[in-house]
Amino acid sequence: LCEDRGLVERVAQHVRQRLSVEDFHIRELAVLASAFAAVNYSDLALFSHIADAAVETINEATPVELARLLQAFSSVSPSTALGGLEEEQERIAQSERRRKKLEALLEVCVACAREKIAFMSADELLLSANALGQAFSVTASPALRDDVAALLASMRSLAVASLAVFSLSQISSLLFSFSRWKQPFPPAELLRVVDRLGALTSSDAVSGARHGSSQISQTRLPAELASTQISILFFLNLLLQSSPSSTSGTAAASGAAATRAKTLQGVRRLMRTWTPNIFLSFAPSPLVNSSLATERQLGEGETRLRARTAAAGSAEEADCGGETPGRGPPAAVQDLLRLLEAFVGLRDPEEKEDELLFLRGFQEAVLRCHTAIDGLAASQFLFLLEALRLPEEDDFVLLMKEKNAKTLIDTHCQRNQSGVSVHRGFFPLMHRSQKRERK
Repeated sequence: LCEDRGLVERVAQHVRQRLSVEDFHIRELAVLASAFAAVNYSDLALFSHIADAAVETINEATPVELARLLQAFSSVSPSTALGGLEEEQERIAQSERRRKKLEALLEVCVACAREKIAFMSADELLLSANALGQAFSVTASPALRDDVAALLASMRSLAVASLAVFSLSQISSLLFSFSRWKQPFPPAELLRVVDRLGALTSSDAVSGARHGSSQISQTRLPAELASTQISILFFLNLLLQSSPSSTSGTAAASGAAATRAKTLQGVRRLMRTWTPNIFLSFAPSPLVNSSLATERQLGEGETRLRARTAAAGSAEEADCGGETPGRGPPAAVQDLLRLLEAFVGLRDPEEKEDELLFLRGFQEAVLRCHTAIDGLAASQFLFLLEALRLPEEDDFVLLMKEKNAKTLIDTHCQRNQSGVSVHRGFFPLMHRSQKRERK
């Protein structure tokens, strides 16, 4: 965000003045709206000027310009600075006026997009679907929501019909938009997506064989490709969870349930095919090749060792994608969390062998970046592991518990700078694991 708010205000005032005396094209207005939304400038007067001017040339807008405009209006929000009752009431009133302005603009954009949908490229279709989904989430008008939902359904059907020209990353973007904005994705269409993903995977394997790779199943993927595959599994899980099996006895419901079951089986096959290579993308370096039990037992000794090998540690952290302050765990840790959540939601509880194979590979992948896992991420891992019912003495579970407990201790010590010692019973899980190690 721009820290010089005075500069932003002066630019906004100048733009308002120009808008009142000069005609702007929709292309320029989309850029202006996106720029001010990017710096979180939410002045109602400015966006009202932009919306009123946009209507004049909306029919000349490209799908990308429509998407930019809708995303800008959907993402801005009134200032939340502290104030009295009158200021709070004014913020509420501004928010309501902004919502109505968005709905008026959205109504025009929907009509325009409906005429252009048949001529959109794959990228334009994806941008428009994401923008419309975001606008849908902040729209209160039932009639307008129905119109947007109908347009999104048309975009989804068109995208599914054009899957042959979609790349893996484009399919990921399609699934993201409909899962992120909680839009329906019927199992029959989802099955076609899964079939397309299977075809892409097979073609990649054939291409690898032609180039002399005899170990297709043991290929280390580029990190970006592995992350895309993880995202796809994660989004497929969300979409399948949002379309549960119907308990109705009608023929239509039975057919939908059968299609969903077939789709789920296809996703499970995809997961079994992808995960070995995904795990290899997190393959441990020569400096990090021990088992989880060894990592758990090293304790403070491991910390001192890593302190003496700071250069190696820095290289490993760079490979994992170093954590950015205020932005959550590194990308590798987020990918691992997504992969575990997808497996928990998609797995067949009866297939214990598949579960053991997954956990074995997953634990080795965790070792690759375990130094980047903080207490919050460890607690998320533990929450997901509960569904798998691993025993408490499992090395993976103990490692996550100790990481979680260590963060709690550090936080508690920071809050007690007066020198008060931490009560032994404050972290019973950690003390139990320490007793177990001494035995």
